[in-house]
Amino acid sequence: MKLSDVPPDNISPDINPDDFASECLSAARIHGVSPHFLIAVANYETDGIKNIPSKTAASDAFGPFQVTKEVWSTEAPPLGFTDDDRVDPFAQCYVAAKITAEANDGLKVALPGQKPPTGAELYCSRLFGLTGATKILGSGRDRSQSIKDALADVLAPDKVAPFMDANATLLKTKDGTPNTIQQVIDAIVAALDPSLKVAVTLINKIAPGLFDPPPSTSGTFGSPAPSGKPLEVFQAKAPAVMRKLMSDFGFSDFQAGGILGNLGHECNGFTQLQEIRPLGGGRGGLGWAQWTGPRRKTFEQFCADNHFETSSDDGNYGYLKKELGEQPKTVTALKGAGNLNDATLVFEQKFEIAGVVNMDSRNKWAQRAMDAFRAGGG
Repeated sequence: MKLSDVPPDNISPDINPDDFASECLSAARIHGVSPHFLIAVANYETDGIKNIPSKTAASDAFGPFQVTKEVWSTEAPPLGFTDDDRVDPFAQCYVAAKITAEANDGLKVALPGQKPPTGAELYCSRLFGLTGATKILGSGRDRSQSIKDALADVLAPDKVAPFMDANATLLKTKDGTPNTIQQVIDAIVAALDPSLKVAVTLINKIAPGLFDPPPSTSGTFGSPAPSGKPLEVFQAKAPAVMRKLMSDFGFSDFQAGGILGNLGHECNGFTQLQEIRPLGGGRGGLGWAQWTGPRRKTFEQFCADNHFETSSDDGNYGYLKKELGEQPKTVTALKGAGNLNDATLVFEQKFEIAGVVNMDSRNKWAQRAMDAFRAGGG
């Protein structure tokens, strides 16, 4: 019997919150979204991060992100997931992050001034669908309009009232009057802010200092969904590292960018130098390249011998340069790469040799490195 055929009642509703937060952090890193948003949504929609079926009898939604079979069949296969994986709460993290990234991009284009959506505006894409959210929140729409009237542009006439009733907590006042669009936004902020606090606590527990200040002190669900400092740190640091690699080894810009794509993936944009929850046990990876096992020991010894901290740029670049100097075949192969994605793949295969590869994430970090390099004039 397939896992997807198992009745939901036979699947444990329990999810370890620390493990779930760690998976959300990894998924958010890959897709460039806020891990706090992901955790807050799951906590809100399942009353505490649970792997449970929908409370609505007519819905087949399941899991911490309440993913329907229809949505899963569209969004999961490109990530390598099968129908059976829908009941896996950790697989849902990656699908939810992908959907969130698509919603973030779609809303940013539609919103007045093309500004990044707030957490509440982003949640509207879950509530109304991305197409519906862009129509309801897009430029030219008066947010003092009744949400019931706005929904008339999104749903068939006979679907508006049932939808309003099913989501009355957010769409109606206590006396049953339809909220305005702005009141809906305010209701989402009020409803999800407690879950954002849960998310902040979990992220601070598994990755202390990664977000400084954390969203709880820099805003609420009414603020832009935080992506934290990894992207900012990476954009500031990557161009200088690329220039050093180009100077020291004669790499082209995109060949150096391929190296940075791998480093960005491995250490979350130079912000996560110690591996969180190592898959193989032990001390895990350390440094820009997440050196493990004997390579970690050699990295630590190199830093000690040269009076560098293992967290320092000098220590990390110095050891990266040392290893590359000892791997002429890797350097030659990298110089043979003809484009950014090929360079990223070569460095992964020859230098990183990762247990979990995830080229999609490495390619995204490589493109971010190239964008930052070019923005700075090369």
